[in-house]
Amino acid sequence: SGSGDDANDGLTQATPLRNIQTALDRILKYRAVRSELYCNVHVTAGTYNEVLSIFKAHGASGLKLRIIGAGKDQTIIESGAPFTVHVINAYLEIGSLTIKSVNTGVRGSFSQVVVREVKFVGGSSTSCGISIEEQGNGRPYDIEAAGTFGDVVYCGYQSCCIMEGRPTVNATFGKFTFVQ
Repeated sequence: SGSGDDANDGLTQATPLRNIQTALDRILKYRAVRSELYCNVHVTAGTYNEVLSIFKAHGASGLKLRIIGAGKDQTIIESGAPFTVHVINAYLEIGSLTIKSVNTGVRGSFSQVVVREVKFVGGSSTSCGISIEEQGNGRPYDIEAAGTFGDVVYCGYQSCCIMEGRPTVNATFGKFTFVQ
């Protein structure tokens, strides 16, 4: 939450954290000693200027992370970095939010990435909403794209992407690229 504090425990709405990455880091550390399969990060309405990095090395195997926003037009994660959300060798579900990126919104390598009800806002003809690469699996559901993109969804070599729902593309150069 924009009004949160990373010194809080983040376990209730009354004690929110300020940064999403802080919540992810704490979950991954906590998960290393617990056996929950799913761990949820609920993100309140607002704009979050940060890069989210999720690596299997941060936590025990089998963990499935969920990042859930307050709504597609209410929770916004934006970054000027090459990737706004970077997932390596992990499982991530992300939904009900907007991701603004000058380059790639969500990049998954050797990962399973499920995207539900997410709006991607691109910034250039080289932008990419979702990039699934290096033996990754992507499942975009009901995504929306706005702005300028090279690819809305890019599925690279030896990767699998299964589109579900009807994508909404209101983007310049918006397309779906699948490389096998």
